[in-house]
Amino acid sequence: ALGATVTSAGVGTVVAPGFAGVVAQALGLAAPFVVAGAAAAAVTAVLATAAAGPGDAPSEKRPSLAAIRAARREPSLVAALAAILLGGLAGGMISLLAPLELHVAGFSGASIGLAFSTAALLFIAGSAVTVWAGDRAVTVPAVLIAAVSLTLALSPATLSGAAIAVVAAMCLSAPLRAFLYTASYPLGAAGGPSAGVGAG
Repeated sequence: ALGATVTSAGVGTVVAPGFAGVVAQALGLAAPFVVAGAAAAAVTAVLATAAAGPGDAPSEKRPSLAAIRAARREPSLVAALAAILLGGLAGGMISLLAPLELHVAGFSGASIGLAFSTAALLFIAGSAVTVWAGDRAVTVPAVLIAAVSLTLALSPATLSGAAIAVVAAMCLSAPLRAFLYTASYPLGAAGGPSAGVGAG
């Protein structure tokens, strides 16, 4: 269930550009933000009034410094933090630099959007497979393998600024970034309570 949130986020990434474009064209540039804000407010109101579930019980709390020291000794929590950090760094660099490189290479806005949509679909697939595999895939060794594989997947763009190399890095890294993001939540939830930082 924790990992499925990342798959849902990937679906949102694919749907959002088309939705925002249609709404903005019909109602103005501010309209997509107003719609998204209203939807977020509605979800917040529903969650705020929802009854507490069994997973909402408070966990044992430790002082911050003690929790940090305990977290350093918990392999699954360290792996979770490393996974989401690596996934975020790679995703942020791609989001910033790939459009610039592709624009310089002569790609149109539509072509750049298509490349990102393709990578997003691969991201969704990678996250869905991770959720399906469950505990078989969400392990500390798997995170280590994915981290090394991510380095290799990004190497085409590192070695060459050619458009094909950038697109290859985007697409090859997408399922690996999805795995790192998706695995980080259940790994963190597994290691959090023993470090006194909770499972949320």
